[in-house]
Amino acid sequence: MRIAAPLAAFAVALVLGAAGCPPAPSAPGAQPSGGVEVTDPGQDLTRSLRDQAPSDGEPRRGGTFVFGRGADAVSLDPADVTDGESVKVVTNVFDGLVVYKPGTTEVEPCLATSWTQSDDGLTWTFELREGVTFHDGTPLDAAAVAFSFERQRDPAHPFHQGEFVYWHDQFSFVTKVEAAGPRTVVFRLDRPFVPFLTSLAMFTASIVSPAAFEQARAAGKDPAHHPVGTGPFRFVEWRRGEAVVLEAFDGHWAGRPHVDRLVFRVVPDNNTRLALLRKGELQAMDGVNLADVAQVVAEPGVTVLGQPGMNVAYLALNCQKAPFTDARVRRAVALALDRERIARSLYYGLATPARNPMPPTVWGHADGVALPAPDREAAKALLAEAGFAQGLDTELWTMTNPRPYMPQPDKLAQYVKAALAQVGVRVTIVPKEWASYLQEVQSGEHPMCFLGWTGDTGDPDNFLYVLLDRENTKKGSASNYSFYTGEAVHEALVAARVERDPAARAALYAKAQEQIAADVPMVPLVHTTQVALLGPRVRGYRLYPTGDVRLRGTWLAE
Repeated sequence: MRIAAPLAAFAVALVLGAAGCPPAPSAPGAQPSGGVEVTDPGQDLTRSLRDQAPSDGEPRRGGTFVFGRGADAVSLDPADVTDGESVKVVTNVFDGLVVYKPGTTEVEPCLATSWTQSDDGLTWTFELREGVTFHDGTPLDAAAVAFSFERQRDPAHPFHQGEFVYWHDQFSFVTKVEAAGPRTVVFRLDRPFVPFLTSLAMFTASIVSPAAFEQARAAGKDPAHHPVGTGPFRFVEWRRGEAVVLEAFDGHWAGRPHVDRLVFRVVPDNNTRLALLRKGELQAMDGVNLADVAQVVAEPGVTVLGQPGMNVAYLALNCQKAPFTDARVRRAVALALDRERIARSLYYGLATPARNPMPPTVWGHADGVALPAPDREAAKALLAEAGFAQGLDTELWTMTNPRPYMPQPDKLAQYVKAALAQVGVRVTIVPKEWASYLQEVQSGEHPMCFLGWTGDTGDPDNFLYVLLDRENTKKGSASNYSFYTGEAVHEALVAARVERDPAARAALYAKAQEQIAADVPMVPLVHTTQVALLGPRVRGYRLYPTGDVRLRGTWLAE
């Protein structure tokens, strides 16, 4: 049985009554204002879901594992990707110096076996694992590690080709990476950076084969389309818009993965993906319609995994494009939207309303920031004060494909359009294909747009600095899609990057979140439950807080 009515009809009913004053708290199945049946099963349902597949029996070698997803990768160069679809692939092709322990954001050794930090925090030294080779047969050494980072750092490097957005966000303080011996790598920093080690576990810090880059250039090929790493799977082919195919790497330093072949298949429609999973053509999928989760949980042939997501779905308001240059207009938009209703209804309870840009699962979350109650009259008053008593016209850009933080962006866009119409903001919805969407919003061409973020490190810096610091507003490579340049927030976030005392860091992040809530450069909407569906043969699969899909330990039962 579905959690609520079919979403297409449900969303139409919802938007007719969702933008006014907040309703009284409703019990599951109650009728709040607007005549919409709102159920709230998400909390209990999330608690009932496990975060990993069964692991019964001895791992079996062989078979093809097909993962169904809603969109294709954008690039397969780990240093130059920013989207989750690309990350799903590169985390299986590449390794980094360190990695997160399964199911956590706690760092453990990977290609590096040990490391030391100088007393002043400006020098980090890593010792590499012996006997590791890339998929092309060349050895992993300190020179390859230095190459992987220097090509991002040094504009004069012959392979400095890309935007390297994450380098600016997470590693701009690195002044040099050098080989101090065959297996010794030294990072030199111009200032301490407290989250440095956790940042090195990110996909963007993956180690690439220098020889593969040289060979690709000689052959006139793009290395981003022919990735070579040391990871558990090696690249076979990329059929654009259809699938990325990988195969097991027999020489992986931690042991060969169990499955022979790994396919990331593009199936844009959620319902089609679910049908293929039921037929056995997919072994796993994400992007399920949340309305279907309760029904699918009861199916004997499908395993539903779930855990609170380390993510945020948000509405970015372009602070450099009128009318959103005026904070009063931005506040009016925020007051028109009912985040509680969005979480209960459009996300079928499998989300929590967001008051901050980062979720409560990340330390430093400012619990003291209040969740604004929707207030239509206050929104109208703010618009009139800003000179828009007769309302205004604007656009809402949205992606056409589902994202883990936004499974049905079209329905959410319809809700926002209807809610804003009730305060005089007339919205035209502009849907765009994923790859071009990212390029255009990174260039600041949008007035409003939907986006989301899944944390890479479990550190507040990875949410607040990346999404809202003024240093990340460079058009063409921005990660601050609100193009917000608040000075007080910038000062707090930069100070937090070098502050070693955890309590003092937390205080700085609380200050930043309070100012962000006042300035409203974005409207944080919800933090979604991370959900994945597995077929009956899947064993050893687990969810990661970062949203990674790591499949070395996954296998298929008979």
